[in-house]
Amino acid sequence: MASNIANLYHSTDSGKNWAEKKMESSLGVAGDPTLFCDEQGIFYYAHLSKTPGKERPDYYDRMVVQRSLDGGQSWSDGVGVGFNGGKMQDKEWLAGDVHSGSPFYGNIYLSWTEFDVYGSADTNHRSRIRFAVSMDKGQSFSEPVVVSDETGDCKDGDNTMEGATVACGPKGEIYITWAGKGKIWFDVSYDGGKTFGVDRVLANLHEGWTLDIPGIYRSNGMPFIACNPNTGEVWICYADRKEGANSQVFLLRTRAELDVWTSYVPKHDGKSDAFFPNLVVNPNTGTVAVVYYQSVREDQLQVKVYQLSESHAPSHTIIGKPFTKPGKKVFFGDYIDIDYFGDGFIATWTSYEKKKWFGKRRLCVRVEKVSMN
Repeated sequence: MASNIANLYHSTDSGKNWAEKKMESSLGVAGDPTLFCDEQGIFYYAHLSKTPGKERPDYYDRMVVQRSLDGGQSWSDGVGVGFNGGKMQDKEWLAGDVHSGSPFYGNIYLSWTEFDVYGSADTNHRSRIRFAVSMDKGQSFSEPVVVSDETGDCKDGDNTMEGATVACGPKGEIYITWAGKGKIWFDVSYDGGKTFGVDRVLANLHEGWTLDIPGIYRSNGMPFIACNPNTGEVWICYADRKEGANSQVFLLRTRAELDVWTSYVPKHDGKSDAFFPNLVVNPNTGTVAVVYYQSVREDQLQVKVYQLSESHAPSHTIIGKPFTKPGKKVFFGDYIDIDYFGDGFIATWTSYEKKKWFGKRRLCVRVEKVSMN
């Protein structure tokens, strides 16, 4: 597991015990860590750069991908991806083609946002979604392509193109989704990421992708995507808030043909905020699991996992213990995560707890196994 800014957690006993280390690179390590493990057991760690000799935000001028060949014990210095005249590169996501029947089996994929000038209100300064491919196990990456047909602004807000995540289909399809300009966007590549099609709008966001959650520094409804390798079904989750209502988690599903999208809404009392969703499809069972935060009351949060499958009724599982919201002055992060583990799942999230030896509340990373329901 990884967490801001440069933390890496490593377990060799199925999560019973964890060792922590700080990641280092000559290109700098400045947060937004993303991990991926391929079928050969190679681990990849992507993050923002902190280019020496530059000030913030200018030092975010490329993505960095490091890799480990020994199960996370040691890591390469990393390769820079996407440098473009010093423009800011932000919010990356890693994926890989692990499907042996795919013509692009073994490729590693990286998506992210490029800002012409971060934070600028100048309408000539734009944001866009970029994408690059590694065909040599993360040792180098291709010249990036621009995925988004439309550009957004550079304000790092609702009208910015941001939050791109990627999933791979069993025949080599590359599915990508992102948020911006009040919409959830989707596109697909059938040639290993060389080209993408015409962007599709899957949903309109009532509030935009920035969500104001009481007691949380910042929150977003950016989408996450997963693909069932056995059926080719594509799933997307995101969060949104209709006017006058609490924020809610939404699910979209489509068959491999991508012609019809079905919407699902996890059962919700409507009286509390649900936010920061992420999802995974368990290839062993076909079950989809969505993890997210839900407000228990005005000053507390709990973590829920929603499971959906063809063979079982939808179910909710509360994991961990409720904890106090950190407040508007504490950066709480931008994501939580979930992956499959055997026939079940394993979830990780940020908590805010009081430790006996520390004397006051602090942020900590939690992880818990979740059985299939």
